[in-house]
Amino acid sequence: MSHWEWVSNFPQHPSRLAELAAGGAVQQHPTSHPEMVAFKINGYTKVYWLKKSTILSEPGMLCEMFATLGLEGGGTSEEQAIRLNNANPEDFESLVHYYNDLQTKGMPVGVTPFKYWERLKRVSRHYRITSVEERAYKELFNILIEQNPVMAVVIAEQNPGADQEWLYAAYRRLCLRARHLSDGEAAKLHGTTVNRIIRAREKIRHWNSLSVTRRGTISRGNIIRQVFRIRGRPRNERTSR
Repeated sequence: MSHWEWVSNFPQHPSRLAELAAGGAVQQHPTSHPEMVAFKINGYTKVYWLKKSTILSEPGMLCEMFATLGLEGGGTSEEQAIRLNNANPEDFESLVHYYNDLQTKGMPVGVTPFKYWERLKRVSRHYRITSVEERAYKELFNILIEQNPVMAVVIAEQNPGADQEWLYAAYRRLCLRARHLSDGEAAKLHGTTVNRIIRAREKIRHWNSLSVTRRGTISRGNIIRQVFRIRGRPRNERTSR
């Protein structure tokens, strides 16, 4: 059994969740916080607190663990903190920051945005917290589009569930930048993708040579979508772009 498997075996208990949300009948410890849930990573002394409402509203392993252990007092105090086996402290701390501090305090000091979202993607996948994993994936992809659009395309094309608008943003970045694909970049991409980038850049170069009246309602975004066969048009994409 893997070190995460024991957690995944916990059943969900809707009736318990309702009782826990209402406060339950658990006797509170003097060091407890009625609206919070305490977690501790085995082998470490630090206690992490998350809001009870957050735990109950996010389906996944943490919610299942609290549903199973909460009525017996688990998570209600530092001494009765819910134990996490072999969790990565930095990853879990990022998850706690995401829930408790991101909106009010912004990004944590001393951690690059890419590293922060990478940790969140990893920990949310372990605990099956879908909303956080999707947010982390999107943020990582946006960073890659700016810093390494080729790698963004490679990752998105390898993921059948990738949002087509993310792919469009990466393609657009490569098609509109001043420099062409380098040999090294081209080697990382599928041949079909390379050919489409070349074709889109040629069409855009021709579009740039036309007068505004001759361009009509066609935009550079339209050209990219047609070449890469991506449907729709994102909000705020004007025909002059």
